[in-house]
This record gives sequence, structure tokens and C-alpha cells, in this order.
Amino acid sequence: MNKLFNLNATVKSDRQEEVAK
Repeated sequence: MNKLFNLNATVKSDRQEEVAK
């Protein structure tokens, strides 16, 4: 469960970075 949460947080961070570009 924790791994899934970490993965989800990572995906959100990546998307935010893409939006910032």
C-alpha cells in the first residue's frame, strides 16, 4: 500500500513538472 502511494506521488510530481515546462 505504501509503495502504491509513493508511486502515485511520484506520478503527480512528474506531471506537475511537465506542466511547469
